[in-house]
Amino acid sequence: MNIVTNNEKFIITFDLDNTIIDEKGKFFPNIKEVLSELKQSENIILYLITGRMFSSLKSLGIYNELVNIFGNNIFCNEGNTIINNEKVQVINKLNTNYLENFFKVHFEKFDWIIETSEKIIFNNHSKKEALLKLSYINTNFFEYSSDLNISLFNDKVDILNIFLFPKTQVNVDYMINLFYKVHYPEEKHTLYQEFIKISPKNTDKINGYHYILDKYNERHKVIAIGDGYNDISIIKKSFLGIAVYNSHKKLIEAADIHLQSNLYDFLRSLVNSLNLPSNEILIK
Repeated sequence: MNIVTNNEKFIITFDLDNTIIDEKGKFFPNIKEVLSELKQSENIILYLITGRMFSSLKSLGIYNELVNIFGNNIFCNEGNTIINNEKVQVINKLNTNYLENFFKVHFEKFDWIIETSEKIIFNNHSKKEALLKLSYINTNFFEYSSDLNISLFNDKVDILNIFLFPKTQVNVDYMINLFYKVHYPEEKHTLYQEFIKISPKNTDKINGYHYILDKYNERHKVIAIGDGYNDISIIKKSFLGIAVYNSHKKLIEAADIHLQSNLYDFLRSLVNSLNLPSNEILIK
């Protein structure tokens, strides 16, 4: 497949985990080098859009290398935040109108972890450890508080996620009714084995996609590359959606191309094609 660019500009968005890094948080072989080469092209702008919290991203040993490659073009929290000079710029946050009343009524029923744009506040050390196992976050980001400061729930504090751990065993249907139907009808809820995660309404990587289009006034064509279910929306919307080899089945169905070899081979072919006299980008 050939794309004739005639000096068109392309934006390539990358998922992080299992797309450019492995389960140990290391770059797949040669990926860092080929991304660095792509970065040098005048016709290509690179973006990273990850589901990780900023604290989880920054806890990676390769964080500085990611910044060297992507600069300020890094979205975290499923597209709800963008990193700007080491600061978290919030695009989408929880509606705090619900939160204060909820905690006043149900405070004693749950242990909790609250992620803001600046820190992660928790009231139970064992629950912090549970989140650490899931998200691999440096402990420096955590702040212990035995009491919940209601002043958190105001428009000046950006709350990105809340993790609630029931202190007693509860019925799943009750949990869903309590959070989804009663207290948070407009927010997104994810039920895990140990806790329920409350995220902002419309949490989706597509937020990052729309942010990019707004910034560049749709002058650039977007190529999206990912592996997971949470990449589907941006893969569908992009000019070209690419699923890496070992991708989620649903993502493969949504993608225009399913790579049959590793991502490096594809990116190497792309880098090589940038120097063609015909100014074509070759996608095989």
